[in-house]
Amino acid sequence: MALNRPQVEEILFRRMGPAMFRAEMTVTFDGTNPNFSDPISWSLLELEYTAPADITQPADADVAQVPTSEYNFFLALCEWRLCKNILGNLDDTDEKIGPTGMWNSQFAKQMERYLASLETRLSSEYGWGPTMLSTGTLRIVTIQEDA
Repeated sequence: MALNRPQVEEILFRRMGPAMFRAEMTVTFDGTNPNFSDPISWSLLELEYTAPADITQPADADVAQVPTSEYNFFLALCEWRLCKNILGNLDDTDEKIGPTGMWNSQFAKQMERYLASLETRLSSEYGWGPTMLSTGTLRIVTIQEDA
């Protein structure tokens, strides 16, 4: 039996549901949740499967492309992308109201550590890693400069 979108959403919910709730993202997993659409579409494209007909709403047929042998890799990539989206949605401002408060910056740091552990796992198990952007200086020496 092929993997379908509601199954992927349920698995991602089980892995990341509380964090999604904390980031004020919708946590339903009925096969139409837009918060799961991006991770699913992105992972399909990252693994070089056929792009979904509607990239904003991948369907069961799009997810069914993933062979059983790649379920774990696909789901790990979905989880990684969902974690990035959660971090983007977090309000990491600490709030103190009387004796109680919400220490949102701590949660953001926890999610960053979790993202780093996901990247380590993806790298060690599948040889995958996000591209790294680095900057530097390129110096071109011309004949005129030497003169």
